[in-house]
Formats: sequence, C-alpha cells, structure tokens
Amino acid sequence: MSKTSYSGSSDGCTSCGCLSAFFLINVIIGAVSVNYCLESFLNKTVDFWIAFIAGLFLGEFTIPLAIVCWILRSCGIQSPFIHQ
Repeated sequence: MSKTSYSGSSDGCTSCGCLSAFFLINVIIGAVSVNYCLESFLNKTVDFWIAFIAGLFLGEFTIPLAIVCWILRSCGIQSPFIHQ
C-alpha cells in the first residue's frame, strides 16, 4: 500500500492562475517599458504587439531601465538621451 499525502486542499488551479496573472502583468509592463525606453533613448516607439513580444525577453532589463529613465526625466534631463 502506498500512502499519498496532499498538503493543502488546493487542486493546483490557484497556483496556475496566479502564475498566469504574474506572467501577463510582467509581459504588459515589459511592453510598456520597452516603448518607454525606446522613446527615452531614441525618440521612437514600436507597435504594442512588437513591444509585447520584446517584453517577454527584455522585460527584466527594460523595467528597471524605464524606472531610471523616469527618474532622470523627472530631474529635468532632456530626452531623447541619444541625439541623432
């Protein structure tokens, strides 16, 4: 006989929903931050769906970079930071 022990009464759906919500929020904020960083550095933006895909891979870098860009803009530094 094997004994199966379950910890908690959850069937696992809540953790899957929580991870899905976290993933969706991360990708949306990543998409917004990609466009914000592009606008801050190059004064250009891309379509939301392109930024959405880029947010999948670059969100971990662009979210903190967007916060730094926002702080620099609020201190009065002119953007775009890279002039062409």
